[in-house]
Amino acid sequence: SKVGDILIPSSGETSIDIARASCIQHDNVAVGGDINIFRSSMIDGLFLAYYFSSKLKFQVAKLAQGISVIHLYAKQLKHVNINLPDIREQKRISTFLFSLDQKIETINQQIEQTKTFKKGWLLLHLLGDCINMDLKEEALKLHKENKGKLATKSKVEVKTKEDLSLVYT
Repeated sequence: SKVGDILIPSSGETSIDIARASCIQHDNVAVGGDINIFRSSMIDGLFLAYYFSSKLKFQVAKLAQGISVIHLYAKQLKHVNINLPDIREQKRISTFLFSLDQKIETINQQIEQTKTFKKGWLLLHLLGDCINMDLKEEALKLHKENKGKLATKSKVEVKTKEDLSLVYT
């Protein structure tokens, strides 16, 4: 694969599932066999992926065929009418949308970190009687070894009250 290649699933459970596109952001990415791949030097791949996954989504979904497994073939996609702005405008739009996606991802990470902090605070302050605060040194060691102790999924196994104390101290 090459930067700018557009990937569209060839099969899925529903027509809407497969009526979406992604754009390759790095060269030499391994791509599975059940994927339609499009390449063009005349179109900004990221723009087309956004365009395909929004404006064209329902038009493309109508082309998909099947009952238990839905298929979408390259020959069907050739019938999709696309009105594109010039390449400079495509790049401007895709850059803007990509920056919004990055901002959304950053905010989602902050939300997850805040949820984790809240859980720890609640455990510490509302369940403080079952957390041993005398384990500070061991807790700091765990924190350093694991580059943090808390994540959406705990990096440190918690089975006992002492484990809980180590994690949240």
